[in-house]
Amino acid sequence: MVRLVACIFLASLLFQPTPSARGQGAPAPAAAPPPPPDPANGLKPCSTETVNGNCYINVDRRYPITLPTIQMRKGTHIVVKVYYPYAFETLTLDAGTAQAFEGTDQGAGLLTALLPQLKSATWSQAQSFTEASSVAPLSALAAARLPVIDCGVHQPDPTNQVVCDVKNLNTLLTQTMKPAMDYFRDANEVYAVAREILAAAPQPRDATATALNRGPGVPSAIPNPWENYADWRTEMLRRLHALGIATSDLLGELPGTCQKPTDPVPQGPWVAPPRLCFHAGDTTAPPPVLFGLPPNAAPLFAQLLADYATFNASNPDEQTRNDVAGQMENIEARYHRVQDEIGVYAFILPTAIGKITTDMQTLEGNIIVVPPPSAPPPSVPPTFVGDIPDPVSTDPADAGFHLIPSRMLGRQTVYTLNAQNRILNSLLQLPAATQKQAVVTITALYADPRFEVSTGAFFSWMPNRTFANFTTVSIVGGTTPTQGEIIINETTSSPPEIIPFAAANYRLGHDFRSFAGRRGAVYGTLAVGLNPYNTTVEYAAGFSFSWRFLMFSPLFHIGENTHLTQGEMPNQVWCGYGSAYSATTTPPLCAGSPPAPSTTTFWRGAAAFGIGIRIPTTFAATNH
Repeated sequence: MVRLVACIFLASLLFQPTPSARGQGAPAPAAAPPPPPDPANGLKPCSTETVNGNCYINVDRRYPITLPTIQMRKGTHIVVKVYYPYAFETLTLDAGTAQAFEGTDQGAGLLTALLPQLKSATWSQAQSFTEASSVAPLSALAAARLPVIDCGVHQPDPTNQVVCDVKNLNTLLTQTMKPAMDYFRDANEVYAVAREILAAAPQPRDATATALNRGPGVPSAIPNPWENYADWRTEMLRRLHALGIATSDLLGELPGTCQKPTDPVPQGPWVAPPRLCFHAGDTTAPPPVLFGLPPNAAPLFAQLLADYATFNASNPDEQTRNDVAGQMENIEARYHRVQDEIGVYAFILPTAIGKITTDMQTLEGNIIVVPPPSAPPPSVPPTFVGDIPDPVSTDPADAGFHLIPSRMLGRQTVYTLNAQNRILNSLLQLPAATQKQAVVTITALYADPRFEVSTGAFFSWMPNRTFANFTTVSIVGGTTPTQGEIIINETTSSPPEIIPFAAANYRLGHDFRSFAGRRGAVYGTLAVGLNPYNTTVEYAAGFSFSWRFLMFSPLFHIGENTHLTQGEMPNQVWCGYGSAYSATTTPPLCAGSPPAPSTTTFWRGAAAFGIGIRIPTTFAATNH
């Protein structure tokens, strides 16, 4: 009983009436699926100046640009997206080899900076067949002096009849060569289009920037494949279909395979029209109409020669005779030239058609299986092509297996954004490495050194004091100066003092993007400088703020200073000159040179501000 109730309940669920069957109208449309998450959501664009965390790189497929090396922190990754992708390409992000590099020895760099201070102190084949004379009209036929003649009827006048014979034979020769000439012209245009679409980037725009320059030999009627692939696809399929029909027409005038009554009948373009074998053992049969001059060409040429002889016998005026003689010279040369070319074309056409047919059928098939995009190019979303991760394991458990190189090494990896042109290299086969075309390369260096050295100069507000004996003088009435007292004089230099230095810097936190988007960072700084005023080595400590390679450092300067000892004071009087002084006066009369002031040095501090150039760590195969 329980099983019966359960079956009835399940059946009621499975056979619920639709909303329309219940009289509730049409069912609500299904909700559109949510868009896929953006892998670069919340990330910043990768900087070529800072050491990046997780970041992204956007590639413009129309104008791809290879960036400088992107420096990354340990364990981070780069998201790569391509904007304006081409509908006829498949993009892949392929990894190359990774390599570990040693960083430069910053300790040696610091010592080098200090030493001066211490010392002082496929588509390559395109068929090209031309027979310009076969399609170009005879220039003399356009002479205005010759009358307009109805050549559809016999002309009793010998001059008119010769002119009509020349025109008729010239038209016949043009019609004879036109199918082959049109075929090779159309094939050449398709080959030119194939070469153009293989380019890694579109052609540059012309001087007016209104349209793209097209590849050599590409007709202007072919739409732009990069910005308008749908119309390009339609036009190319139309041309290829027309070329297939022209191929069948040409093959119908050449000897080819014949069919027995039981053989399948070939159909469609690119194949020769069916023809039956004449005998049981035959495999080939001649065409109904053989490629070459039509049967009436020779009689028409003979009639021309006969009419020209009659024309000469009639002795027309000299001007007309010269004009007609020029017509005869041109048409005779063309008739014999076309006869020779018919033999050449009959020999090369089967091989050329076989080669062109194979290429064009492949191209047509590839275009068919590459549909146009569902939206016009400006609305096509960017293509996410992949991530570029740190090339080593970041799992601490792998450290014991030596899967993680030394932290002192920088790890560089190179990725290539490749494009496979599906028009020229179909994906319906295993792709060869040569079919991929490199668009851009992305080089990532995983290294984040914190220690750097710098060199420059800082401005110190520490005064430089010196003490020396000084004799006062007085001048009265413009007479000779009179010596007065000898005192201890103090001389103080006007700040700031300029002191060259070399510094060791340790970065605090990560670097960042500062003014104008350039690299910035904060450092703790210890500097050693040589004071040029007293030739002593002095020190400074503080912080540094970098902008690109410049460093600005508010510092606390610790240097040597001088003061008097033994109770001596500035402006203290030793002795004096003149009648006012004697051995018993205070101060006494100067009897000789007094001793120099007694001084000693001591350490003191002062504010300073430094400007320097940082020397960043670089990485190479060997730096020791």
